Amino acid sequence: MANPEHLQILKQGVRAWNQWRSEHRNITPDLYRADFTRANLTNANFWRANLRQVNFSKAHLYETILHEADL
Repeated sequence: MANPEHLQILKQGVRAWNQWRSEHRNITPDLYRADFTRANLTNANFWRANLRQVNFSKAHLYETILHEADL
């Protein structure tokens, strides 16, 4: 399951998530099996994140960074 702390940060919004990512570049976000159905993740930074089995059904992923993410 996803790291609850990582999910909590993302629930605060993409701006908070990206700020946390810029401050914690050495951490690999673990969002394994998270449900982002219909979520607006525009511009979210998921660089090198664990996104295995994540549900992105109908999510907004415009300009989302997925470079080196584990999908």
